[in-house]
Amino acid sequence: MSVARCLEINARLRAAGIPVREAGGWQSRGNGQTSAYEGGLVHHTATGHGIAIPGTGVGNLLINGRPDLRGPLCNYAGNDDGTITVIAAHPANHAGASGGRSMGPLPVTTLFNRRVMGLEIVYPGTSPMRTAQYRSALVWAKAVADVCGGGDIRRVRAHAETSITGKFDPGDAPGRTIDMAAFRDAARNVEDDVTPEEHRWLKFVFDRVAGILAQRYYVGDPKDPTGETVREVPADAPGARPARVLDTLDGNFLSRRLSPMSDDEARILAAVQRVQEAVEAQDEAVTPEQLDQLAEALATKLSPELLDDFDAKLRAAVARNGR
Repeated sequence: MSVARCLEINARLRAAGIPVREAGGWQSRGNGQTSAYEGGLVHHTATGHGIAIPGTGVGNLLINGRPDLRGPLCNYAGNDDGTITVIAAHPANHAGASGGRSMGPLPVTTLFNRRVMGLEIVYPGTSPMRTAQYRSALVWAKAVADVCGGGDIRRVRAHAETSITGKFDPGDAPGRTIDMAAFRDAARNVEDDVTPEEHRWLKFVFDRVAGILAQRYYVGDPKDPTGETVREVPADAPGARPARVLDTLDGNFLSRRLSPMSDDEARILAAVQRVQEAVEAQDEAVTPEQLDQLAEALATKLSPELLDDFDAKLRAAVARNGR
């Protein structure tokens, strides 16, 4: 079963355009336990950037282990060129005991290694991983959730979320874990991902729009336990929260979708996708006229050159995605 699941994950990675390297002997490699995989765990190696293949320093480390912990130390490795190396099909020594601050639906157990596959991303963890590594990690997370976790992306966690010994990996600064809520959101929708250049343009447009529309504030309706209903209030009202950009066009609908969004590209993309789906389904109070209003406001703030450049990139994205 362990090998069959890895073969399926490998196939899904390759289908998504992620090259898979195979460390010889991966089909029989493990720590001696029998797998009962139901999710995945994401780590950083705390080494330099590199590629985990046998014969390299990090490859040997992940396959053979270190003096205080025998290998294998993961099931998969996320390389700095965007490829992924399959290290071991059977349980690896990467997870330790579980029971940390954010387990999601995963179990609390001293035998956590046999319950979760491990991805060691090859980078220091004290600065962001490379763009290609992040995307391959998203694809891996989605594949593991689908193959091992019944499609539930909540079953992919950071080591920092499950550790009982204070781990912070995977990190993007000393002692700081990446935003795993944004990571899971992006992994859930990874098939609809856009290129890094388009990410930058969406971020650029978001920042420009934030300077165009007046800031509004809202509070949740105490009668709605879901927190989805909100009402606008003055900025100095008790509990007032700043509304996020586009909700100026349509209060409750957009604010409840965009208010959780931090200044993070993955969440911006997810929010834009939800708005697009609502417009296409014609089941929400967002009209083409309101979106035209936004476009006109944006046009007054950008130079003709930037508008032309953005238009060309947007048309290319539409042509590629068929929408």
